[in-house]
Amino acid sequence: GDIKEFHEFDNVDMIFSLHACNNATDYSILKGLELGAKAILAVPCCQSEINQKIDKSSTTEIKGVLSPFGNHGILQERFSSLATDALRALSLELCGFNTKVMEFIDMEHTPKNILIKAIKGNPTEEKLAQKREEYNRYIQFLGVKPLLDNLLQDYFKK
Repeated sequence: GDIKEFHEFDNVDMIFSLHACNNATDYSILKGLELGAKAILAVPCCQSEINQKIDKSSTTEIKGVLSPFGNHGILQERFSSLATDALRALSLELCGFNTKVMEFIDMEHTPKNILIKAIKGNPTEEKLAQKREEYNRYIQFLGVKPLLDNLLQDYFKK
């Protein structure tokens, strides 16, 4: 089924998404926030949104400062996957979670093995302000408006 259509529970302990393609991970994160999850574990797969938006962006630094990545499709694609997961971790921090990005399983089994682990925290206003500044710089650097930004804005702590 579609995670967007799931409304069976409230106040869940944990949301776990495994190899959710492209934006399905983002919708799983959103569902975790909607359901009040204390922990969100995500193993993303097939991220293409940021890569496609970088291709169309006139302000991205991937075509400027990081042109060695941006000039080669496969390198840009891999960079974009990592950039997407970094954005997810940072977004969850803005939602009040402590995050850790780690290897899920050994690389010999699958190249899609990054786990984003987010546990509900209690960040200070100062920490949130720092994260907001970091987030804004990162989005500006990428030169894109990601779907995740639209999905999670209401959950970002002030």
